[in-house]
Amino acid sequence: MKAMMFLVLSYILGSIPSAFVVTKIITGRDIRKIGSGNVGTMNTLRHVGLIPGIMTFLIDFSKGALATWAALSSTQSYFIVYASALFVMIGHNWPLLLRFKGGKGLAATAGSLAVINIKICVIVYTVIGITSLLLKNTDRASIIGFLVYPFLLFLIYNNFQIFVIGLVHFSLVFIRHYPGLKKGKMLIT
Repeated sequence: MKAMMFLVLSYILGSIPSAFVVTKIITGRDIRKIGSGNVGTMNTLRHVGLIPGIMTFLIDFSKGALATWAALSSTQSYFIVYASALFVMIGHNWPLLLRFKGGKGLAATAGSLAVINIKICVIVYTVIGITSLLLKNTDRASIIGFLVYPFLLFLIYNNFQIFVIGLVHFSLVFIRHYPGLKKGKMLIT
């Protein structure tokens, strides 16, 4: 029952559509009709402005951090904590309020991982950053960075269930970034 409570809380926090809210408040426009239409930090940054982009990032990062902090401070189960991080991303990517059309979840996941295990966060996002510079394609870089993620979890926790959570997380990153591979996009949107 406790696990279900954390997963629901994580999904609800994840589904707060910060890019939509920030853009609507600042410009009166719908971010889903601007640029790539993605409800995320990069689309907001590129098409609404620097300050709205930073605000969106901070809110998304914070909702990931808050959800996993709540789980981490209430349970000893890293399975539940990592599942909470996964559900924050699911909420962000498929928010109920926006008819399941959200962002790509990288900022929310960064917030989650920064709270749970900063080393994993730094490794995954460093791989994304370096790969992005080398390949000139952040969608590919995000997929490669999160391909590393489940294996890091297994090395650190030696737990098959946590490894499976990492594989599911990677799969969702792949699903959200795959369209960018086909279009050859250069930036996360």
